[in-house]
Amino acid sequence: CVLYAGWLAREVVVSALDVARRVLDPALPISPRVVSLPLAQRTDAGRVVYANSITLTPGTVSIDLGKDFVQSAFNRDYTLVLGVVMFYATLIVLLNLVVDILQVTLNPKLKFNS
Repeated sequence: CVLYAGWLAREVVVSALDVARRVLDPALPISPRVVSLPLAQRTDAGRVVYANSITLTPGTVSIDLGKDFVQSAFNRDYTLVLGVVMFYATLIVLLNLVVDILQVTLNPKLKFNS
């Protein structure tokens, strides 16, 4: 566990420096891509640690889109891809709205400004 934490900390620092270098020098190439990796972890806790390790590294994101979405993206079925992206974007906006309303409702120090 300690070896893993040390390795992860080193990888996060190396990745952060690489991302900063690419931001400061626009001539450096940036090639975004989606890579599918099989999971070797058997437990939910192992999968969470694995996904969080990826997400903690600057410049990376871990996603679980399901096989249908990934297959559609590779087959250039843009209608399905756009539909899924719009669905999740709308869901995020609505959840943020609910959280904002709950904050104002539950915290008397906050007020709506118009």
